[in-house]
Amino acid sequence: MSRTLLATASAVGALLVASASAAAQSPATQTLTFKEVDQGSTFAFVDNPPRAPHRHGAPTHVSAGDLFVVSNRLVDAAGHPFGRLRAMCFVSEPGTPENLHGDCFGVFSLPGGQLWASGTTGPGLTTGAILGGTGAYLNMHGSFVSKSTKTGADDTVSLVA
Repeated sequence: MSRTLLATASAVGALLVASASAAAQSPATQTLTFKEVDQGSTFAFVDNPPRAPHRHGAPTHVSAGDLFVVSNRLVDAAGHPFGRLRAMCFVSEPGTPENLHGDCFGVFSLPGGQLWASGTTGPGLTTGAILGGTGAYLNMHGSFVSKSTKTGADDTVSLVA
């Protein structure tokens, strides 16, 4: 699997966010920060027709309709386990793994509940909306940003009630 494709998938990870350093800004708002880590994560790419040649286990190009599925471990600022992100992204524009663009849907499973998210991913950055939550996040919604790093992604989620 190409490192760039894996990094983009990790950013998807993006797509869904939380942090042990959740700091309440007011009773109705909350910001969560955490990291997605490549170690212990899974990635699968589905090359739907038209199929692309593969080099070193990765496709040489992607086409609209291809998809990838990720499951990324989440950790807090101290590196302690904080949950898992599970997401599926559909490739929306033809290109190469290095300039992959996708539309994603995923779930952040956190110690206090779940956050459901939808967004778009591109090289190094995934952004989107938090559609809702369960448990401690019941009746909350908001937005998220996930920036790729060498070891995964740094995520920030902004929630409002």
